[in-house]
Amino acid sequence: MLQELFSLEDMVIVVTGGTGVLGGEMVRGLAGAGAKVGVLGRREEKAREIADGIGEAGGTAIPLRADVRNREQLEEAREEVLGRWGRLDVLVNAAGGNVPGATLDGAISQAPFASVRSVSTAVLVPSAAR
Repeated sequence: MLQELFSLEDMVIVVTGGTGVLGGEMVRGLAGAGAKVGVLGRREEKAREIADGIGEAGGTAIPLRADVRNREQLEEAREEVLGRWGRLDVLVNAAGGNVPGATLDGAISQAPFASVRSVSTAVLVPSAAR
């Protein structure tokens, strides 16, 4: 019953920071729930290692080498996902969690969040879904 309630069967999900500790666990959990996952991170070999492990466990995953600060690399990753699976259902942002400069200190401004959202939407979400 839980599998039916929480199944992600055949959903296409990309996790930025998927090569990190937290992102890697998210990727494994999503794949375990039936999602097709893109393991996006700067470390290509680590992304491949995680994707291969998911495949060996019976899941479906592809490694996606990209730095989330590099628009061209993100566009290439998007094209790879769309070419393989034809769509992107969910984007999980787990990039930068262990980088001190990636966290907020002090007052929270809406401007950075709006910028991140617009870049993520422009780069990873297919234009038909916007």
